[in-house]
Amino acid sequence: MSDYWAGTKIDGDYTNQNPLRKRLERFRHEKFSENTWRKIQSVWERQVQNDWIVSGGSMFDDWLDMHGLKYLQKISSDMDMKREFYYGY
Repeated sequence: MSDYWAGTKIDGDYTNQNPLRKRLERFRHEKFSENTWRKIQSVWERQVQNDWIVSGGSMFDDWLDMHGLKYLQKISSDMDMKREFYYGY
């Protein structure tokens, strides 16, 4: 997938950051290192994007706003349980 993301939402953040990463960082109130993000991405991104594609319709960032909370909660709890894997300590 591309590292460039275009969104329809105006939120004052114009970075070309992955929408899943932006929402997860906002959900957990922390910024991820590149290593941590790549681990999250390798485990979770495919599942989230598959659900988005199957649902059809909206852009990825809009879909995350409507349906992404369950994934944010799952990813966050998985990160808490497997802290050593995600953060390396």
